[in-house]
Amino acid sequence: MEARNRGKPEPSTTTVVAQGRDVPGFSDILSTANKPRNAITKYSHRYDEQMDKRRRQASETVDKYYDLMTDFYEYGYGTSFHFAPVYSDKSFTECIKDYEHKVARSVRAKPGMELLDIGCGVGGPAREIAKFSGAKIIGLNCSKYQVKRAQMHTAKSNQEDSISYVEGDYCDIKFADNSFDGVYAIGATPHTRSHLVVYKEVCRVLKPGGYFVDSTWALTDKYDPNNPDHVRIKNEIEIGNALVELKRDKEIVEAARSSGLEVLEFKNLDLEADEPWYTFLHGRGCCSIQNFRSSAIGRMTTHSILTVLECMKLVPKGSTAVHSVLQIGANSLVESGKKNIYTTLLFIVTRKPLD
Repeated sequence: MEARNRGKPEPSTTTVVAQGRDVPGFSDILSTANKPRNAITKYSHRYDEQMDKRRRQASETVDKYYDLMTDFYEYGYGTSFHFAPVYSDKSFTECIKDYEHKVARSVRAKPGMELLDIGCGVGGPAREIAKFSGAKIIGLNCSKYQVKRAQMHTAKSNQEDSISYVEGDYCDIKFADNSFDGVYAIGATPHTRSHLVVYKEVCRVLKPGGYFVDSTWALTDKYDPNNPDHVRIKNEIEIGNALVELKRDKEIVEAARSSGLEVLEFKNLDLEADEPWYTFLHGRGCCSIQNFRSSAIGRMTTHSILTVLECMKLVPKGSTAVHSVLQIGANSLVESGKKNIYTTLLFIVTRKPLD
């Protein structure tokens, strides 16, 4: 492991240029396609490589993936790139916010605390948790593009005094030991090459008695590695979501225990909700723009429009290929949910021992 700078680094101050819009509209996501033509091919070919090489390149793969996909994510899902327990009397936005509040309560967030958000995306959860709890938050992200987006959104919400962002790898966190009152991750650790490495780093930077909450993705006991259909779905989830290798829930919890953290609680929160976790991904209804964009029908409509525009040479060649990767990821997630072989809502609450 490389030597660390044991002092706290200054938050990233990367200049934000041409990122001044809020949630992208359809015309904005076309800029995502304006990448080198072979970028999506290079990304996809990473999944033809041996597993040990995929693990070594995990951080770089995630960076390339989100460089291609971030604007599509914001267009379809807003600024919080995670799933949440779904309740029939709540909208997509309400479910997302409620879940972020649950994370805040579980990490014991309150004014005067400093939290670390590992794999912070474009900062949607950090902004909500800071507003809800009064805590200060540093977001850690390996994607330079997402850090720029997060800074822009945070400036727009006038939260720069309470939230900052650092570009970095959560497998090698550049903060001193015992730096943070609490740490959390929402939908971020599935990208890691090793949950154990991440959890050890979290344990190191947590203050004694501090809490770490991980909301992560996991294979369930119903996944059968000898079932070709299950294996296909697993592979498509990995390719479509920039994941190295999906793990079973029990493996992830054991990694948390082996890291030195005390596991206080773990459960599949989907089992407590009254609608499945993939509801909005599949489509509950199209009564709102948000529901339509994130639904299967909305994704197909977007894809069809991109196909026509690419044929007319109004967008760069490769636009539909970029969106196809997202389609693969979304459709395979819905399939996995319907077969109950996968959950995006494994909720783990841990604490660093006092001694």
